[in-house]
Amino acid sequence: YYTHTDGNHRRIPVGAFKIGQIANEASPVICNDIVKDERLHDREWAESHELQSFAGFPLMSGSEVIGVVAMFSQQRLAPHLQETLSILTRLTAEALCNVQQFEELQQARTQAEAANISKSEFLANMTHEIRTPMTAIMGFAENLAENVTDPVNVDAISTIQRNGEHLLDIINDILDLSKVESGKLSVELGHHKPCEIVAEVLSLVKSKVDCSQLNLDVTCVGPIPEQICTDPTRLRQILIN
Repeated sequence: YYTHTDGNHRRIPVGAFKIGQIANEASPVICNDIVKDERLHDREWAESHELQSFAGFPLMSGSEVIGVVAMFSQQRLAPHLQETLSILTRLTAEALCNVQQFEELQQARTQAEAANISKSEFLANMTHEIRTPMTAIMGFAENLAENVTDPVNVDAISTIQRNGEHLLDIINDILDLSKVESGKLSVELGHHKPCEIVAEVLSLVKSKVDCSQLNLDVTCVGPIPEQICTDPTRLRQILIN
């Protein structure tokens, strides 16, 4: 705790002098003749400034003293001024408590965001690690399919391929989501032909559409630019989804 506002700040031990007593006992101190008060730690300073009165109130956060509001005056403190100081102290304590709660909330929010980023980075790393061996499995399954004629083995390889493709779709979805959450989803812009991108998407989903016995047609309404500035990978993802 400190006193003086003239640049000559002095440390006051808790329990000593007026401000220290307020901090220690959590009770207000009001005095209208401070020059004669032995609890004042610098009576010469008070006398040189012709100070007469002192009012000090503890700033409370629950049951804990977190500071002291103190005022020296060259006038005697009237009762209504003492009451005003008491109200001011209470409002200041409430404001400090709100600030403390806000800081705690901000800290908790920062920790939650950091945890979410860590989670997203973990997912991104894990899905990447899983996708690498899955790609190898799919490649070997394709090689086996070219050299296997037994119907049972052909059916088994087909099952591996179908489930592998499904698993890769799930892994890619998780990877994209984790990239978005961790802020690592990159966009690479370039000039590309939109009609070619749509045709690629159509060829990618055609097998699934055929299996579902549905019709899929592409209709262009209005003029389509020959080239657009876009990320073909992301645009392709959007159209497929």
